Amino acid sequence: MTISQRIALAIAEAGLPHDQCMSCERQGLPILPLRRALVPDTRPECVSTVADNRHITAKIGLRTLRMGYLYVLLDQQVWHAYAVSEQGHLRRFNPYEPPDGPPSSLPEKCVNADHDIPSAFLNIDTSRYASAWLAFSSDPWPVSVLNAYKSGASPAHRFEGLDLIQARSNPELLGIAMTPDKLGVDQQVFEYAQHGCAPFDSAHGFHSRWLRRFALRGYLVNAINRHQLENGVLAVVLDDTVGLIQEYNHQRLNWVLKRQAWREEPMRAYQLQTSQILQIIRATHREWAAQKVPSLEPMTGDGPPVFTDPAVERQLLVERAQQESDERLEERYHEPQRAAFQAEYEQQEREFQRYIDKDAKAYVALFDTPMFKVAEAYDYDGNDRESGVAYAKTMALCLGGGVTEAVVPRLEPHVPASGTSELLWLKWLQDPDSPPYRALLMRDRSLLAGLLPSFSATEAINWNDSDKLYGMLSKIIASDDAGLRMRNTLKQAIAETQGALNAASQRLAPCLSPGIHKAVRHLNSATQFLYNGVHLIELEVKMKLGEYYALQSAHLRELQHKANASIAEARDRMRRNIDDFEFGSMKAMRKVRPIIQHGLMSLAVLDPRFTNTMISVTVWVEGKAEEVHGRLFKEASMGVTQASSAAQLALVDISVAAGTLETDARRLLHGMKITTQQAARLVRTGFSGLRGIAGSWEVLLAIGG
Repeated sequence: MTISQRIALAIAEAGLPHDQCMSCERQGLPILPLRRALVPDTRPECVSTVADNRHITAKIGLRTLRMGYLYVLLDQQVWHAYAVSEQGHLRRFNPYEPPDGPPSSLPEKCVNADHDIPSAFLNIDTSRYASAWLAFSSDPWPVSVLNAYKSGASPAHRFEGLDLIQARSNPELLGIAMTPDKLGVDQQVFEYAQHGCAPFDSAHGFHSRWLRRFALRGYLVNAINRHQLENGVLAVVLDDTVGLIQEYNHQRLNWVLKRQAWREEPMRAYQLQTSQILQIIRATHREWAAQKVPSLEPMTGDGPPVFTDPAVERQLLVERAQQESDERLEERYHEPQRAAFQAEYEQQEREFQRYIDKDAKAYVALFDTPMFKVAEAYDYDGNDRESGVAYAKTMALCLGGGVTEAVVPRLEPHVPASGTSELLWLKWLQDPDSPPYRALLMRDRSLLAGLLPSFSATEAINWNDSDKLYGMLSKIIASDDAGLRMRNTLKQAIAETQGALNAASQRLAPCLSPGIHKAVRHLNSATQFLYNGVHLIELEVKMKLGEYYALQSAHLRELQHKANASIAEARDRMRRNIDDFEFGSMKAMRKVRPIIQHGLMSLAVLDPRFTNTMISVTVWVEGKAEEVHGRLFKEASMGVTQASSAAQLALVDISVAAGTLETDARRLLHGMKITTQQAARLVRTGFSGLRGIAGSWEVLLAIGG
């Protein structure tokens, strides 16, 4: 290509006319871009009620573009790029210099002047170009991505190809042919066909164009006459698999939220708690009744002959005693009403889970499609920091929520069922180059390479590899990229992805190798250091099982007291309608309430043989190794000085665990001992102190770090 040709291409791509508005005064053949998306099925048989809420079934349909970016490659040589606003309006920009921030909405004065109609179209000069390749993306493409697609280094199936001669003469062969008499989009496109979308809640919002159909007809009349389009104006449908994944994820998580709100309704929560406690009391009383029936086995061999099996006879007596126990208990409450409530509750739980699983199945299938794979692999460049940040944010909307299938208790590792989010996350956790890992580290190749040794299946910790990753993180933070800590939207996205990753790794723990657990723990430390400037050290503290149980019980009991107080407050505001909701008399309610409020069993019931067993408890401590060492040493010294009993003088071992990246931590804390009070305080902080708002580093640990 000659220099003059290069200059001509550069002018065609970046030389935007200054005498035209890049939203509503663009010249050329108009084409309306649409996307495949999830839309509500408005047929009467698709509308139902779930837990007293109106629900409408969704299906694949057509919608206007969501917020994002539209790229058009003309004759495989010239790029045109459009920023798409939340309302679906297009503004052309220099593809090599994308605007800062999200695409802005069309000014109100332009909307009032009917400029929203032409701004919904892209425009191509068909006298200069014969073909166009269109692709919609959530984020702007860096120069490296543009060059790779233009040169053919990246897959061409990312684009929807258009023959522009065909687009002018036979638009119906390429998409929807719009004419003033037959819009087509008013029947097939959600925004043009519906005035509202309730009760459908879209991840990308809804901006109706139902009232703009008359204005659209007027625009088509002018466009058809100006460009001599005998068969109408083309509306072309583009792929948006990433948007579909975000939508399905939004729908399945909406069901999770609806289920949680249903569970938390005060009276329902109280009734469930009462029902569960009554079942426990029944089972306990049946066990006690069985224990009171003596053995009928002969103590000596010189007794009278026995013509029945003593074990069978005793079992009959046990069943009779248990039946009498049940009858005595049921005198204090209404068992059929309790059983009916429990059955109805469990049926509603199954219905919620069925809807969650239905959306999850469609959601999971999309990750295995060629269009998602090409967009995820080629639309971003980890060497471009802004592209990496955009990838992390977009993937958070795809990955948030993690595994949503119901938990099935199992004693041994198992392979999750095909088509489930559980299996999807198992594959991702086992692949160091999967979207969750890439998103948490913004596709930064050096950081991903530093994480890779963590996947070693050996139990031993390679501290040199940890130090390499720590050094890379320090280098990035010391550079201009330190501004990452100021981006709240990025931190929120990282928190959502990290939470999903941690929860999935805990749920799938029996199926994962030690190396994967180590990698996840390294990520917990790495992300907090990178995005929040927080140094974390993972410690293993030795303590007695009884001490740990006491701390855990105290914390859970505190949480339970708070929950019961909220339930009681709401319950006391309600009318005590005995016929409607009370299982027994108010006297019975008063007897049940202390059981609810006392919650966990006492430590005294634990077998003494186990209470003194030493266990390792993992805790996270904030600070550099030197700071943590100094703090713990000072506290331990003060504790020993102030000790007044042998129990207080007890010291326990601590050791540095795999989640720690800083190698100095191992050297400084090696062989260190702390007091039992310090150990208890560290564990107590792990229960309650590492909990904060979603934008903070604390939430990631609370979720599962």
